Amino acid sequence: MNKRIGWLVEICPKGSVIRFQEQSHDVFVALLPAPGLALYAKFGNVPDSLIQANSLMAFKFYSDSMHDKSMPLRLLTETVEGVSKFVKGVLTPSALLEGRDGRFFDVRVNEPVFASLLISIDAPSVDAVGLRENKRTQNLSVAELESASIERGRETWSVIQDAVRSYTGSSVTKFNAVEHREFLDNIVDLMPTESNDFSKIEITFRAGARTEIVAIDRIIGEKFVKDHSDLDGQVLSIEGVITEVNGESGTFLIRDNSYSTTTCNPQGDLFQQLDDAGYMNRGQRMKVTGKYWRRTRRGFISFSAYPVILE
Repeated sequence: MNKRIGWLVEICPKGSVIRFQEQSHDVFVALLPAPGLALYAKFGNVPDSLIQANSLMAFKFYSDSMHDKSMPLRLLTETVEGVSKFVKGVLTPSALLEGRDGRFFDVRVNEPVFASLLISIDAPSVDAVGLRENKRTQNLSVAELESASIERGRETWSVIQDAVRSYTGSSVTKFNAVEHREFLDNIVDLMPTESNDFSKIEITFRAGARTEIVAIDRIIGEKFVKDHSDLDGQVLSIEGVITEVNGESGTFLIRDNSYSTTTCNPQGDLFQQLDDAGYMNRGQRMKVTGKYWRRTRRGFISFSAYPVILE
């Protein structure tokens, strides 16, 4: 509860008030379960509000720096930017990844709730007019794009659950960081760690008539970050669309399905081979495999095997 003053009311079965009293926030806190806990402990963690429970996705951040009336501007902007990056990366339909087609996709956001900062995503939104005016997207279906967005969200939610189960020891299967590099690129900035202001984050996803929730504390958050940092030097595959080609350096940029951009460095005369074959063009989709390194602005992958050319 975020209100400073509230009311305790006793009513009869017919709805008439028997008695009432005004109480302060401190009194209510003592009467209620801890945040995120259900009245019945067997239910485990649950959403604390209808907005959180009814949203497609919601992110609730806990920090000693956050209060019901104010918080540091830096913390607010960094949190909103992190959520925006993650949501755009996991909900944008694959059909809108080419060029600037992603500008036709957005999400509806409910009013943020302070105290513990709650950012809730209501629904995917497609600019139907812009879609029709663009030659490359004019035949795409708005309904199918919105459905594809929710399906991508459902797939991401499954990955989040698998990771948390692995990190908490409740799964016999170890989380495969290499396979989920795109996911880690987008989510690590949201993780509570010893080096930021967050103590916990709750992420919810509305699956049909049911809202599912995971709670991530600093111990689990540090494991997300470690798996991400351990990707340096590992061999992995990146699939995406070329957004920029630099002939002078013999490199090009690929934007993957999570909207992360990676610098691709073909070894030997591989760049020239790809250029001669007509594949070094913006909009070309391909899958490259090689050694990967994280960098501040974008990842870097060096490879010597001919990439898989995609339609």
